[in-house]
Amino acid sequence: MLVRAAAAQWGVPAVDWRHGTAFRSAQTIRKKLGYGALAAAAAKLEVPKKEDVKLKVRSEWRYIGKGTASTT
Repeated sequence: MLVRAAAAQWGVPAVDWRHGTAFRSAQTIRKKLGYGALAAAAAKLEVPKKEDVKLKVRSEWRYIGKGTASTT
């Protein structure tokens, strides 16, 4: 939904968007959007069906399944 909101905001196809710490368009690499800037627009979109959502493969996970640093 965030990708669709970013694509709609700049008129760039959703498949051209990449995300990490922020969204960047492959076509307009100089443009970038933070997640917070897209939250309100994304919340207005229809939630996609479960079978239409493509999840990351385990090797692409950045935080899930990772340990945390001990602060002792």
